[in-house]
Amino acid sequence: MNKRPKVLIAEDEETIVESLSFLMEKEGYEVSVAHDGPAALALARDARFELAVVDIGLPVMDGYELGRRLLERGPVRIVAVTGYGQSSDRAKSVEAGFAAPLVKPVRKDELLAALAAKGILAGVDLGRFYPERDQEFLVAVTERHDRASLDRLVEALQSV
Repeated sequence: MNKRPKVLIAEDEETIVESLSFLMEKEGYEVSVAHDGPAALALARDARFELAVVDIGLPVMDGYELGRRLLERGPVRIVAVTGYGQSSDRAKSVEAGFAAPLVKPVRKDELLAALAAKGILAGVDLGRFYPERDQEFLVAVTERHDRASLDRLVEALQSV
């Protein structure tokens, strides 16, 4: 019996959690979710994650600190999914040990391409994605949501 790889999603925005969980489960991952840094660390005490997708702007403990603490526990690939998009923010993510800093909103194909490029998702066939549809499929949406954005997200999720 093949064991599915485990991913930890540390994100406080529920819409983003739902989107990321849906995508990573579809890619074959077993998903665990935490809404702040201490909760993520509690999950990491009980499980070994191959991948962590971390929001830099988490409450209680920021994603940089969470990333450092996860790396202290053992090898894990960490991807930043963040609203902070300045080049200095990206550099800080890399310095903190993140494999890929991605800026919200992140499209599904962009996230999977970054994971594949870093060797996190081996054998991903990026040709199976449809860019015209994936433009609407938001893995992560901006911190502020309007009703139309949420409706488009739900519609995109249902069409996959």
